[in-house]
Amino acid sequence: MQMLRQRLAVTEAGARLLARELTVLGIEAERLNAEATATGGRWHEAARRAQRRLDRAGQLVGDRGIRLAAPPGGAEVTLHTTMLMALRYPDGVDCDLPDRSPAASPPADAALVDAERAVREAVAEAARHAVATRAARIVAHEAELTRQRLRALEHRRIPALREALAGALARIEEAESADAVLRRWATSPARGLSPLAQEL
Repeated sequence: MQMLRQRLAVTEAGARLLARELTVLGIEAERLNAEATATGGRWHEAARRAQRRLDRAGQLVGDRGIRLAAPPGGAEVTLHTTMLMALRYPDGVDCDLPDRSPAASPPADAALVDAERAVREAVAEAARHAVATRAARIVAHEAELTRQRLRALEHRRIPALREALAGALARIEEAESADAVLRRWATSPARGLSPLAQEL
């Protein structure tokens, strides 16, 4: 019986802890979803701007001119992470595009310079959006798992423990009642009568 009470108390404390965790995760998930929406808008705008400038540069110098003006190598991305309720997820990114070699000549046309700048901005915005989207998904997934664990405790485990405790209490009351009847019968002057007859 004492063990059942302890289990119930521990399980109810666990449910309260999960409820608080779910609240914190829910607030963070909303913030991250808003951030993902905002970075998505900035990325799409930067991508459209870069495409317009690339199209303009392509009209002036052609696709070959754009390829020749492109700096060598790809972007280097450094991911930063944070933790919330023992959950690790990304919360920032550094995106470095290769610089043009000092020995290399700069793009011959101002349209290429504008296009390069716009592409750099679009790549950086894409990296920020990717990080924000990933963070939002991780936290939303953890919130859903926490919601499922809490639901399992509230709808299955806690009711089962309460039912088991109530059953144990009922059995104890029944045994105590029967014991009281036997004690009365044992101390009664009419010991020859059965307990049932005495009750009548």
